[in-house]
Amino acid sequence: MNTISNLFIRNIPEIKEREFKYRSKMSSHELNDLQTESFKDILDLFNKANALQKNLYEFNIANSIESTIYSKRLSEALLKVQQTEELYNNLKSTDKDFRTTSKFAYEAEVIENDYKAIINKSTNDITANVISSVSKTHLYDETYDEILVPDSIQAYIGPDKFTVGGNIYSIEDSDIKNIFNGSEANVWYRKVITSSDITEIENEVVIALPEDIITTRLVNEIVIQPFPLGYMDIMDVQYKSNGAWTKIPGFDTHFGIEDETYQDIFGNTFHRKYIPNANNLRFNFKALQINQIKIKLRQRNFEQDTSLNKRIWYLGLRNVDVLFNRYSKDNSIFSEVFEFPETDRLIKIYDTEVLFNNITNINDQNFNIVKEYYYFDSSNNYHRIAGTTPFVLNGHKLLVKFYIEGNEDTPNIYMTRVKYKLD
Repeated sequence: MNTISNLFIRNIPEIKEREFKYRSKMSSHELNDLQTESFKDILDLFNKANALQKNLYEFNIANSIESTIYSKRLSEALLKVQQTEELYNNLKSTDKDFRTTSKFAYEAEVIENDYKAIINKSTNDITANVISSVSKTHLYDETYDEILVPDSIQAYIGPDKFTVGGNIYSIEDSDIKNIFNGSEANVWYRKVITSSDITEIENEVVIALPEDIITTRLVNEIVIQPFPLGYMDIMDVQYKSNGAWTKIPGFDTHFGIEDETYQDIFGNTFHRKYIPNANNLRFNFKALQINQIKIKLRQRNFEQDTSLNKRIWYLGLRNVDVLFNRYSKDNSIFSEVFEFPETDRLIKIYDTEVLFNNITNINDQNFNIVKEYYYFDSSNNYHRIAGTTPFVLNGHKLLVKFYIEGNEDTPNIYMTRVKYKLD
């Protein structure tokens, strides 16, 4: 069988070949037909191109959603592992030892009738209610529901010494301004191909905030979404106004921070803190004058091209936003429900700790969080517990309401932890 003769080709252009002899005349009817057929074919091509563009856009959105969900589930699974370790440590403890049960920010809830705190499940943190928020990197057009990135914003990918040559074979970048448009589908990524003796690569992004869209340089929040999510280290986040680069407050005490020992080219040993395999991050601090920020990235994961004995590296950012927020002066409220597995014993509650991402001094709990305790009856309705800690819990399920006092800044809460003993 002749395979080619049985192919069914769809959407063949309709325009038909016409033969015009040398110096022959062409009637207006023939010219009109030719123009009509040409127009139909061009219109058909545009429709197909638009359909392909729409399909590609929807594919990118679906891929972005899927990646975000997978990363979120992985992050939650890792946090659950920590809670499982906590339960194991409780089992090893004696009756006289303190025990703990913890809840992360993404597990918190707000009550519709209360003045709600902001629970960000993407970054796993809780802040006070925001009255207004102004971005320093883009403008929002309410009429068309669009984010507009000004041409005046500048972003530099460095350092200068990181260039093609030696062990670095090639560097490929997508558009760096993708990190400002708020789209989950568009990212800035850097693809680097190196020799196989390279064990990690470090890059940085320096952002100069546009002067023409802002009325003040005050900043009190920075949001960073790494790419690939959970697959790259954030080594540092710094800011500058007119002086030298300075680490943003709270970076060294952020959840997930680790210590690392390293050596410079002269063999001197130093220590630094970094966030390994970073997920989405939100840094909150008292308002600072800022006109530039610097984000230092490190990639230790690579793909090995065994055929060419090369390594392929990807690092980048999905979104970066620099904000000035005004917080509610009223109390912002959220709640957590704690359940205790020791159902055969009485539970004596001693305290509830609140753990912050933005404590500049880890021993200085400078945010005043008011707590109210509630027990659950047999119908699962909760009732206020009068008095203060310590107290013996009625039952084995505890509701804690947390009140964030209004202030010029906000706590950034990533976890709450109940301390208790078996009574």
